[in-house]
Amino acid sequence: MQRTVSPFVLFVLGFAGLLGLAMYVTFAPISADRQAFMMAIGTAAISSVCAAVVLSVARRFGRREPWGRQWQLVGLGVASFAAAQIVRALDVASGSTIAWLPSPDVFIIAQYVLIAAASVAVAQSYRMVTNPRRPTIIVVAFGALALGFLWFGLIAPFVLPDSTGVAEALRTSLYPTLDILLLLVPAAYVALSLAQLGGVRFARPWYLVAAAAAVLALSDAALVWLEVTGSYLPGTVVDFGPLVAQLLIATSALAAARLAEEFMAPAVRAVAVATA
Repeated sequence: MQRTVSPFVLFVLGFAGLLGLAMYVTFAPISADRQAFMMAIGTAAISSVCAAVVLSVARRFGRREPWGRQWQLVGLGVASFAAAQIVRALDVASGSTIAWLPSPDVFIIAQYVLIAAASVAVAQSYRMVTNPRRPTIIVVAFGALALGFLWFGLIAPFVLPDSTGVAEALRTSLYPTLDILLLLVPAAYVALSLAQLGGVRFARPWYLVAAAAAVLALSDAALVWLEVTGSYLPGTVVDFGPLVAQLLIATSALAAARLAEEFMAPAVRAVAVATA
């Protein structure tokens, strides 16, 4: 496998682009529609680069390799998020006059499903060499705690009184709930399972995916809270949480590639010496 860009370098460059986008959206003298359009376009551009990075890593592993298939699912998830931002930008630019445009929610939920599928695939790959008991107990307890906090700290006191019906309450609560069930719990389970194989080295990429899921969950919960309390202002920190999550996911893919390089390089050198 060819040497990849440092995960730290990618995260720093991506975060610099994110800060530039945040500064422009926050301080540029533009209208609210223009602000929303630039926010969507900038987010789409940065997340598209993140998707390209993850898919490139998956391609280097190879389609037949388990890691290749797993990271391809993750990369397609990030690409789905980028597609959602492109749809959102088109919707803002057209003034919501394009009837055939799908909802951005379709692509965002697709990301959740794809990353959850990747987590399941990783767990299945290592089920014979890991003990599922402890990770299962930890993530079930943590997931129940997170869902309980979501219900008693946000949905029951804020969402339900503000909603006009069950459908609206479900729609408002959808994202933070899916963040926990489809992203945070599966990724945390995989990270804790892989930590059994060799300290934190094998688990490190999935720790970053779990961190990305946590950022998404906190961002969505904060956004819901701000909206139901009437405190939300577009272009604030909470809007950039999902983009930070995509950066963390791209960084995790590069961390996985570096891990593969570390373990593949000695084997490659041994083969070269043997055939010399």
